[in-house]
Amino acid sequence: MHIWKKLLAPALAAGLLAGLLAGCGAQSAPGENDTGDIIQQTAGIPGDTVVMTIDGSDITAEAYLYWVAYSADYLANYYYGATGLDWSDESLTGYLEANALDALSLYTQAALYAGEEGITLGEEEQAALEEDIQTTIDQLGGEEAYAQRLKESAVTPEGFRSLLEQFYLYSALLDRLYGPEGTEPVTEEEIASYIDENGIYRAKHILLLTKDMTTGEALDEETVAEKKALANDLLSQLRESTAPQTLFDQLMNEYSEDTGLATNPDGYTTQTGAMVSAFEDTALALDIGQISDVVESEYGYHIILRLAVDPDDYWSTVASAKLDATLYQRMDEQNVEYADAYGSLDLEAFYTALTAYRDTAAEG
Repeated sequence: MHIWKKLLAPALAAGLLAGLLAGCGAQSAPGENDTGDIIQQTAGIPGDTVVMTIDGSDITAEAYLYWVAYSADYLANYYYGATGLDWSDESLTGYLEANALDALSLYTQAALYAGEEGITLGEEEQAALEEDIQTTIDQLGGEEAYAQRLKESAVTPEGFRSLLEQFYLYSALLDRLYGPEGTEPVTEEEIASYIDENGIYRAKHILLLTKDMTTGEALDEETVAEKKALANDLLSQLRESTAPQTLFDQLMNEYSEDTGLATNPDGYTTQTGAMVSAFEDTALALDIGQISDVVESEYGYHIILRLAVDPDDYWSTVASAKLDATLYQRMDEQNVEYADAYGSLDLEAFYTALTAYRDTAAEG
């Protein structure tokens, strides 16, 4: 039995537009057998069929199967790869059902909670939502391509708008409760505690490689000796400097051979266990603003500068954790009632048909 990572998180909805742009295949025009209702075409029932209610809120086949497809795509991309989903694994269907229900429940409870608090989407949020959609339409090449890409994700334009509205509503609820002017603002102490408990730290380094990153082979002894000498020389310059942090950036940009430098020019924000031990142990032993001696790892010679973590980067994370704790409690107590249509759904047949539709659309 597989144990897969739960996908339940507000970050899911935050990535909806990015995921849509990434797409399921090549941009395409509608195929000849396009019936309009992608859920009818792939699952055999109209997309607006109510398959369940969550605390009295109707959940349609389209909303449910969107999250099924989302979870199935994740598994296909990150666990199964080119081999495709293994439907003989008895845990697969249960995972897809549970994950879809969790996602639906989270946002349903957020919407119900927001309603209880009198929170609606204002003009600013609606304008931002419309701008997000229009930007995506433009990037995909127009309304037709946008609608087609949505169908390949098993959702209509109206359904996708509803998904985005749920995310914006979640964000509005987050701000009303835990924002600076909220009823229970997130405190600096809570953020500091979160950073500490999760072992989060930030550092940048000058790296001189002693191995070929393409082949994984060690460089010859003479080259390694030259790298070590250069590392020691750079360290001497830093120790003698009256502005070592400014010089560090200059030397890093000139000499560092870290392939991740271009995408992480301000250093790495990471947590314990994520980096090689030589880097991590050294970084964690430094005070903020302190520069290490030359440190050798399996990759080469490092000079490390410890940086402060910006608490503002973690406000939304801490606030989301607080809100989710409330929503999870509501989910534990919620009432889910399944309609007859839910029992008739065949997830394997649905996803197989959706995959075939995507392939046909891409070929067209």
